[in-house]
Amino acid sequence: MSLDKIIWYVNGVEMPTPSSAKYGFEDLDDNSYRSVMDGSLNRDRIAAEFIKIELSYKYLTPSMAQRVRDAVKTNQEYRVKFKSPILNNDGDFVTFYAYTSKMSFEMLEMQVGYSASFSIIQTRK
Repeated sequence: MSLDKIIWYVNGVEMPTPSSAKYGFEDLDDNSYRSVMDGSLNRDRIAAEFIKIELSYKYLTPSMAQRVRDAVKTNQEYRVKFKSPILNNDGDFVTFYAYTSKMSFEMLEMQVGYSASFSIIQTRK
């Protein structure tokens, strides 16, 4: 299954298509450490494959930039619905709760538009 574009929603509102998306998956450990004796990792994994998606936009109009900014405000949990064959083999939407810890917008061409980048990080399974 191929996608012509990345499709994603925040709290039911469709977001502009990003220029790129980088997918990552992280485990959550509790009290993991490296042994000073032999360097082996002693870990207590409590959850596996939390989703992290890094999105970037090469160009957003001012109104599109504001829509994205309002939807993914930092340190606020929101509901994400994301369509990607990386997240789901059959290409269906995957829905999860997430937050954004850092985001940046850069003004382009004398306030004609913006570039932007930020990460969507899954908060719970």
